Amino acid sequence: DAVRAQFETNLIGALQTVQEFASSLRSGSSILFLTAAPGLTTATGLGAHAASKAATRALAMALAVEFAPKQIRVNCVAPGPTTTAFWRSIEKRGSGRKSSALKQAGLPAPEEFRSPHDVAEAAVFLASDAANHIGGQEFVIDQ
Repeated sequence: DAVRAQFETNLIGALQTVQEFASSLRSGSSILFLTAAPGLTTATGLGAHAASKAATRALAMALAVEFAPKQIRVNCVAPGPTTTAFWRSIEKRGSGRKSSALKQAGLPAPEEFRSPHDVAEAAVFLASDAANHIGGQEFVIDQ
């Protein structure tokens, strides 16, 4: 079932990864989750994806509180539509309707999608010592 798959990948997979590596994290470590820009919750056909990413965001905020005494930061990077296989598959399924649906949802046209590099730069910053004072935040990459 597609809904279960979204939650198993985006939420359960994230939680299991943290559980697996939590004992090896040291003070100053950083945990990053990939969530989704808030505007994605309005796009038709992306309800399960949006819900699983919202659940992942909630998990990250709870873990930020849990790991704070150990000085381990937990944050989220929340990209808008990005030139990835996920968005290319949606583009193919929706053809001409997709651009219209994206526009109605306030999302950019495919030619305006973020690049994976844009998302990676935010992740590298949040994982770096330059962000050692940032925890429990969600960085939205949608401009």
